[in-house]
Amino acid sequence: MIKHWLAEIGKLTLIKKRIADLDGDKMFPFHLPNPAATEADIMSVEDFLGHTLDNNYKQFLKLRNGWRDFFHSSDLFGTIELKSRQDLDSSSIWVESLVFKEVGISIEELLPISISKHTHDVFFMARPFSRNSGKIFWFCEEEIDRYESFDDYFMAMSTYTFRTMKRLEAGWPQKTLPKGWDKDIYKDFQLWRP
Repeated sequence: MIKHWLAEIGKLTLIKKRIADLDGDKMFPFHLPNPAATEADIMSVEDFLGHTLDNNYKQFLKLRNGWRDFFHSSDLFGTIELKSRQDLDSSSIWVESLVFKEVGISIEELLPISISKHTHDVFFMARPFSRNSGKIFWFCEEEIDRYESFDDYFMAMSTYTFRTMKRLEAGWPQKTLPKGWDKDIYKDFQLWRP
């Protein structure tokens, strides 16, 4: 569980700013996270959904109500996106064709929390009535990964973003990086300080 959300949000913001500074091709847009959701915002979305939000996700929303281009071109939904569900339409063409049976979960059990604007990446959180309650599932035409909690998902996306920063610092995409260059990336991320 993330104990110091503001520190982790701040760290990721600095990493994303560094990427923006290094990114001559502007492949990775930089946006600050949204201001905090109010209790009324959270209660309203819970009423709309007909269930409570996961506590870890709720803790994030109380500090930052969503984040545009949180992970590359994937927006992390705030209360407005969760209520409007407009972003679901952009992915519904292929979401319906996914074989959730292989994963052992139905689409009704899943709440979209992040959808890419440019790829087929969709991140779903299992709703409270699911036996997988609170877990995050990453799909891109097939299951890519799953995370035990919102905190695990946030830290994994932060680590992937850190990896992108390190790749850009090493000269990518102009230079091909040697195999295994990032074998200690998780440890490097944990130790990194701006």
